[in-house]
Amino acid sequence: MNGNVVVTGADRGLGLAVASQLAEAGWRVFAGQFKPDWPELGEAEARLSGLTAVPMDVQSQDSVVKSVERVRDQVDRIDVLINN
Repeated sequence: MNGNVVVTGADRGLGLAVASQLAEAGWRVFAGQFKPDWPELGEAEARLSGLTAVPMDVQSQDSVVKSVERVRDQVDRIDVLINN
């Protein structure tokens, strides 16, 4: 099954690995980006068509609401949420 997934904390490391592998497997991935100055997520986004970086600070309700709105503008549902 492929669908839409949100991965928080996907700037680098484990979150980026999970987001990248899901995108490579055909999932539409919205990757939460906390540190925009880290280049790893941007590089993966340029390489993988199914991966979209979404600015997201899970400690800020305002940031999370804005992230939800950005995702909602692109898809009508989320099938999986991975909180990293």
